[in-house]
Amino acid sequence: MIASSTKQRRLPLAQGVTLLAGIFWVGAALAAPIPLTPPPATEPPALPEAPPAPSEPPVPRPNGVKVEALATIDPDEFGLNDDRETKFTGPQWTGTGRALALTLFEHLPSALPSPSLRLLQRRLLVAPTNLPLATGPDSPSSLGIRAAKLAAMGDGAAAQALLQLMPDRLRGEPSAHASLDQLWISNQTEAACTALDKQFSAYRGPYWQQARVACQALAGQKSEAQIGSQALRDEGVDDPVFFALLDTQGVAKPPPLPSGNWTPIDLALATVFNRDVPATAMVSADVRMAAVLANNTSAAPALRLAAAERAASAGALDADGLAQAYMAIEGTAA
Repeated sequence: MIASSTKQRRLPLAQGVTLLAGIFWVGAALAAPIPLTPPPATEPPALPEAPPAPSEPPVPRPNGVKVEALATIDPDEFGLNDDRETKFTGPQWTGTGRALALTLFEHLPSALPSPSLRLLQRRLLVAPTNLPLATGPDSPSSLGIRAAKLAAMGDGAAAQALLQLMPDRLRGEPSAHASLDQLWISNQTEAACTALDKQFSAYRGPYWQQARVACQALAGQKSEAQIGSQALRDEGVDDPVFFALLDTQGVAKPPPLPSGNWTPIDLALATVFNRDVPATAMVSADVRMAAVLANNTSAAPALRLAAAERAASAGALDADGLAQAYMAIEGTAA
């Protein structure tokens, strides 16, 4: 009876130990943190790599680098970019010396009655050149000589376009003379005297002295102009129109001006002083002045017609321009 009683007591004790161990295990499991985020995504399986592209054969390279100096840019080679002037290019001067080419430019005629020859000469003057480089700073510029010749032909627009391409270091006396004359002819006296102030220190010949006296007269410096006029006479300057304009400046009823050989300075002074230019002066007038006066609708009809006939005979005015000058003349019974 005792033995059976002891066995009955030991069985509940074993069961209690087992139960207690289970409770501790469940508590430990409940104490562990529970993740709230979704489980990390698994990476997709890697795709098989594409087969490599076939390699191109290597480009052969030179054994070394060749270095060359840039060619010197000569502004004398410049020309006008005009579709009408594409008949001539620089290579036509290949093999021609610079001095010879400049001499040929200077001896081209200013008056060309033939329209074909005039157009041919104009194309030659505005086209680029490939002349040898100037050998010294005193060498004349091809641009300046070509612009002066174009101006003498009565083509002031082309002359000015060429001169605008010329850097200051190449502006010698021929180009400066041509630029100043163009200002006198177009009656831009203020601009002419301003340009003269910048150039007078470099050039002191008779032309520049005469231009200085003209600017003094235009500025109202009558006594200075008279002194300069007398100095020019003493130096042997032969311009009767110029001296007549200065001597009769401010006179109430001045005598008619002589025909003579009118210069651009004479024309500018006569315009400012309201003096009539005689139509007979256009018989042998400078082609530049004749071309300007022929297109000046405010000029006296007789003067304009004489200038138009002179310009047309030299090729500087076409038939339509000559017809307009004729139409400006009122017919009379005679």
